[in-house]
Amino acid sequence: AAVAEQDIVAVDADMAAADEGAPRPVRVWAKVRKIERLNPLFPTEAGHELAETRTNPFDTVLSFSREMVTAVCQVIGHEPRGSEGGKLDNLRYPPKPASTVYHPETDDLRRIVLGDLGERKKRGLDLATLSNREDIDIQVDGHAVVTRHLAILAMTGAGKSWTARRIVEQLAAKNYPIVIFDPRGDYTRLGEVPALRDKVVRYYADFPVFEEDADSVAEIVNALGYELTATQRAMFSDVFDGASRLVKDDIQAASEKMAGILDDDKLRQYGLKPDLFAVFHLAWAAARVIRKEDDEGCEWIGQFLPMVKNKNKTEARTLEGISKRVRSAAFSLLTMARTNRRLAAGDDPPKPLPSRDDRADLAKYGRISVISLGGYTSDFQATLFSVIASGLFQMRVTGDLKYPALIVLEEAHNFAPAKAMSYAEKRAINVARQIAQEGRKFGLGLVLISQRPSRLDETALSQCNSQVIMRLINPADQRFVRQAVEALSEDDLRMLPSLDVGEAIFSGQMINFAVLARVKKPESKGEREEEDAFKALEKARADAQREEQRKSRPGR
Repeated sequence: AAVAEQDIVAVDADMAAADEGAPRPVRVWAKVRKIERLNPLFPTEAGHELAETRTNPFDTVLSFSREMVTAVCQVIGHEPRGSEGGKLDNLRYPPKPASTVYHPETDDLRRIVLGDLGERKKRGLDLATLSNREDIDIQVDGHAVVTRHLAILAMTGAGKSWTARRIVEQLAAKNYPIVIFDPRGDYTRLGEVPALRDKVVRYYADFPVFEEDADSVAEIVNALGYELTATQRAMFSDVFDGASRLVKDDIQAASEKMAGILDDDKLRQYGLKPDLFAVFHLAWAAARVIRKEDDEGCEWIGQFLPMVKNKNKTEARTLEGISKRVRSAAFSLLTMARTNRRLAAGDDPPKPLPSRDDRADLAKYGRISVISLGGYTSDFQATLFSVIASGLFQMRVTGDLKYPALIVLEEAHNFAPAKAMSYAEKRAINVARQIAQEGRKFGLGLVLISQRPSRLDETALSQCNSQVIMRLINPADQRFVRQAVEALSEDDLRMLPSLDVGEAIFSGQMINFAVLARVKKPESKGEREEEDAFKALEKARADAQREEQRKSRPGR
């Protein structure tokens, strides 16, 4: 059979070093890195001349019968001939020149690709086939994936989310806890797979304001509303801390009291919530009781904001300024939260994100937790990741999280970028680095998925000891991957722009040696996967027409 790049071939040889006795029969394994095709009787200069004169080469006396095809191979290792294991030793003595190279039998090839799993077969993940030999399944070491971290790198449309869902499905079959940060809805439909229906829990992400410190929330107010003045910023910490105590107190009684002070029927109806509006209500109520010189109101609010008891009118103006800015930010945050819920919605309504005390529920045995981050800006997505992931890490350190877990981070370059452009991104980078560097000790694994590897934090990526690298066209991304992944050769790098959808180079500790693979189709689909844009347009038009007809019926 014809040989192709990335094929795995073998050579039978009798090998003996200078200090050994009789030659040992061994089998040398190698991977085809590059194929060259040339005709020594048809030099380049002749081709140039024929092109210049527009002469058909077959009308000349040049010989085309001496064409040569040569292949450059990378030696993988060698084993005793007839071995039934999967372990290869390094080759330190060359085989005899002119030895015959051949395609190995399927069973032998499968044995070498998979390695000698032995007892480790239980932790194998069935992910792909060899790209050039679809009869050879590739199982990777799941232990390496969940403990030594994995990077999935590919341009848009090359199949990175496809690959990630295949990995998630395989790990779910082994009941491994998985927490997925999903900014684009790629995992919304995981629960439609019958085998996963009882395992997948989807969450919408209300921003946990009171899990942040006052300075961080002040930055949020500045970003979403308009900036706090220096005086307001100095007072904001007291207001925020007071609001935190307020919502942790008897919140129902506090709601009724606050509604009476503000004469607010909506607040009376819906009550206070542990969100940014609680900060607004406290600041606004504090300013009002000072203005009105309401002794009873000042006494009650003074439990949470002692400065109110001074009844200083200048402080009341500052509190009014804080309340206006916080209210603007709170409405912006509410809009994002509503969008997030809508994007997270499916056949089964998503759940609210667990509170800090119940955060261990995200990583229960057999649980796949999908946290929808759609609708939030990139800074808020980064902050949500920081809060949740750092909490999970700390719970593993303290033992409050009983099970090991795997964190899957889609669009990882937005959470752990090469250069932080905001405070939120800086925090997210630190959390990603901590998990990447220390997570193995505490049973917390990390999967980084990115379409722009060159924008990823190099420290976090360097800790990913296994890689799935798919089609990459951007030269900066190719160079970055070449530097970050030691097992990737120049010939492998040259192939990246031409890889087909679903094709990938598997490398690192999850597999014996780097191979070109074709990822198997996952059972689940992405939210927008396989939906033709023009069919979607016509469907929307038909739905709109039906709605118009319904409204125009008599009696409506």
